[in-house]
Amino acid sequence: MFGFSFRNLGACAYYAEKYLLSVLYLYLSWIEIGQVHFSSLVGTHAASQEFVTGASHLILFLIQCLIGVLLLLIRKPTVHPRNLRELVIPLACALFFLAYRILPWFPVSWRYNYFPAALHPGVARLALVLGLIGPAISIWGVVALGRSFGIFVSVREIVFRGPYRFVRHPIYLGYLLIWTGYWLINFCPAVLVIISIHASLFAWRVHLEELRLAEASAAYREYIKCTGTIFPRISAFLR
Repeated sequence: MFGFSFRNLGACAYYAEKYLLSVLYLYLSWIEIGQVHFSSLVGTHAASQEFVTGASHLILFLIQCLIGVLLLLIRKPTVHPRNLRELVIPLACALFFLAYRILPWFPVSWRYNYFPAALHPGVARLALVLGLIGPAISIWGVVALGRSFGIFVSVREIVFRGPYRFVRHPIYLGYLLIWTGYWLINFCPAVLVIISIHASLFAWRVHLEELRLAEASAAYREYIKCTGTIFPRISAFLR
């Protein structure tokens, strides 16, 4: 009885992605664009905290808006989520972005930026570079997936084009660069704790996703042998 019920729940995950999570991401993108003060992006030094913060909100808006739109367009999976972990872990990854809003709840000592003030301009420049490259890679990965993009662990068309020629999870590579840049401009224990938990959830999701895709596709099993999980192998550029 439970197995039958869960199969129904797994099939319903498609509709949750398409009609609920898409609205959530579009709502989050609306919040992000509302926090962009465009005056901080025009006529402000690129190494300033105001510019980096404004650019971060704008980048998050672009990513979340793109995800929201693509979720509205996704195709039905050929293999639905088969167990609770394949629903709960991806959902936790998707919703954990809200945890960054609890930073003000941490004690002041946990939110103190430990980089010396003299290093702030250089750190801000590096964070800005990572904050531009990371989203660009993630957006490239999302666009390459197209209608095969999804939140829950399921099987749709397996994509080997675009950045997937070089690495199996380019979207997460982009997130890793974004997290690094975010931590550099907020070099404090509170941000490190939140990012560490978020990254651990994504690592778990990667594990679940690869198990499901390798089970469904012999081509994917061969693909694993010649590509890196997050970082590209040199051989990937020589193919």
